[in-house]
Amino acid sequence: MVTTITQRASDFTDRDFDSWILELRSRASTAFPGWTDFNTVNFGTILLEMFAHTLDVVSFTQDQQHLERFVVFANLRRSMILLGKNVGFSLPGATVATVDLEITFADGNPRAADLVIPKGTVITTADLTEDVEFDLTADVTIAAGLIQTTTASAENARERSEPFVADGTPTQRHLLGFVPFVDGSADGNVEIAATYDEVDDFFNSGPTDRHFFVDVDENDRATLVFGDGINGVIPTGAGTAVYKTGGGAGGNVDANTLTEFRDGNRFPTLTGEQVQLTVRNPSAVSDGVDRMSVEEARVAIPAHLRTTGNRSVTREDFQDNARKVRGVARALMLTSDDDPSIPENTGKLYVVPVGGGLPSAQLKTDVFDLITNDFPPTLTFTFTVEDPVLKIITITADVSLAIGVTETEARAAAEAALDSFFALLDENGAQNENVGFGFEIRNTKMQPGATLGEVPFSDIFAAVRDSTNPAGERVFRKVDEDTFLPADDVTLADTEFPVLGSVNLTNLDTGGPF
Repeated sequence: MVTTITQRASDFTDRDFDSWILELRSRASTAFPGWTDFNTVNFGTILLEMFAHTLDVVSFTQDQQHLERFVVFANLRRSMILLGKNVGFSLPGATVATVDLEITFADGNPRAADLVIPKGTVITTADLTEDVEFDLTADVTIAAGLIQTTTASAENARERSEPFVADGTPTQRHLLGFVPFVDGSADGNVEIAATYDEVDDFFNSGPTDRHFFVDVDENDRATLVFGDGINGVIPTGAGTAVYKTGGGAGGNVDANTLTEFRDGNRFPTLTGEQVQLTVRNPSAVSDGVDRMSVEEARVAIPAHLRTTGNRSVTREDFQDNARKVRGVARALMLTSDDDPSIPENTGKLYVVPVGGGLPSAQLKTDVFDLITNDFPPTLTFTFTVEDPVLKIITITADVSLAIGVTETEARAAAEAALDSFFALLDENGAQNENVGFGFEIRNTKMQPGATLGEVPFSDIFAAVRDSTNPAGERVFRKVDEDTFLPADDVTLADTEFPVLGSVNLTNLDTGGPF
């Protein structure tokens, strides 16, 4: 006769190795009453421990899979993409850095004939170990009689062209071969006998609409998805997809660093004369932004749900919608209710870019266009996108180094602590509450009736005092509070935003700066 294990309720709260081994021993004792010694190393004990280890791994995996179903817990990009799709939100890919170039005849002499530099010509940095490449977005002409052009535009992206065959099946998918895909670059550039337009989804597509949407996976691979004959036409025949790849913060380069033509700097004029050219970027590039991270999506998806009405009405609407533009880290909307100098039915939207500093003209235009076209305010309300007022905070401190800490290590630790304190965003993509517009701080952290926001002296002082090395050890034995600057709380007007300036440290033991 076979003895069965007694059925009893399972405890699902403890599912680690130790809990499983206790459970298995208890069940083994029930099934085999004579088995009481679990301390002796024998084959039975080894089997129980193997089972407990396996159950521990399975339990952990199940827990993690379950957590991936929630925005607040998900850690995988694939999970966040799927969660975003559930509410109509797509994680933005990388934003392409753009630049205006100055291209000049190397000998400084004008030519009698035009010289045309073709679209797609690649300009790179002079760093041979890791070149950053920009492609001309259109043909560039140095006209006869001139020695240079300053209207050459280039971007940190490459145009790709791929043929494919549409087989006439409903909801067909075509995987594009190059990564990372640049959002929106295929719109109007897919042809199968006629041009197809990109849409976000097929909800408003009829059976004759030449539409497609782009499905981008966690590896930035893009797939073109076509209609089923009811929502979107079913394509048939040979087609071509033209799109771009690239983008990201890696394209943000300093001024005068794009100085080489990748394939040589000699180009022919229209009469065939070979002419040597020089190239440079007079201004730094700062509009390249990496794809949205999982941490940023954890904040962006709930914000998207708050503004699903496709209108901008409240302050939060404008601020959340502004942050939907890649490259915007912080935003503040003010109206006449907040600032009497602002006319009625008018607003000023202040934005801070991801890299800090002032927003570029293009970024402000992108914010204005997105809100105006996709999330418009009421008909009688107008707004402008403005630069913030940056409040530069210079840190000066006399310090004594901890034993065994070098000045280089101490400075690096102090700068890292201050960078973290003044960071625009936390590591999880949420807004860093240490800093903000004066209006935000005044209304969230100050006593009612306060006229100015403040960044407390004590918080800034503590960031320096508590600086640690990679091992987590404090690097300063003492920070002299009497000589620390700023010596008081830093006050902020409503439109001011605190920014870390220079960090000046003096070694109290030697009297010298470092």
